[in-house]
Amino acid sequence: MRIYHYIQRIAAMCGVHVEKLYRRPSETVMGLVGRPVDLILDVGANVGQFAQEMRGKFPRAHIISFEPLPEPFAALDAWAKADGNATAVNIGLGERDGTMPFHRHVDHSASSSMLTTHATGAALFPQMQRSELVEVSVRRLDDILAGMGCKIDHNTLLKLDVQGFRGKGLARRRGDTAPGRRVDRGGQH
Repeated sequence: MRIYHYIQRIAAMCGVHVEKLYRRPSETVMGLVGRPVDLILDVGANVGQFAQEMRGKFPRAHIISFEPLPEPFAALDAWAKADGNATAVNIGLGERDGTMPFHRHVDHSASSSMLTTHATGAALFPQMQRSELVEVSVRRLDDILAGMGCKIDHNTLLKLDVQGFRGKGLARRRGDTAPGRRVDRGGQH
């Protein structure tokens, strides 16, 4: 018997489940670790939790993180500057350039959204009960990337954590395609 299976059996007798991390989708970014990823787009970055985790898994990738709220953006921007191969953009993504109302959760900025919090969400997550409406700047993703000289291709990883506001900022020009890989961490709002 291999040592791993022996450890699993002993742990199981104690009520503990042992699993190799390389088999867990959360550790392999749904099987993408080990594949070429040149560009990571972190949409709804907050303070950069996902970007920092991905830096360890894709050390050569350029990371572009988008966060519309100034307070979490300040921490995100500091991390991006220290990283040296990351860019923080203080903007929300939308169908057209302009501004949009944004529901900033006072007690938990990571759950803030362009969408109104449902009563059920506020009941289940008390940190979402207090919010204030603020205006945030929005731009189209393809316009921002074109201005940076970046292009989405098959080696692009796109993470969306936009609290239910899926797809609205990802409108592309007619005829364009958006190949790549997507990780959606969207929550229910």
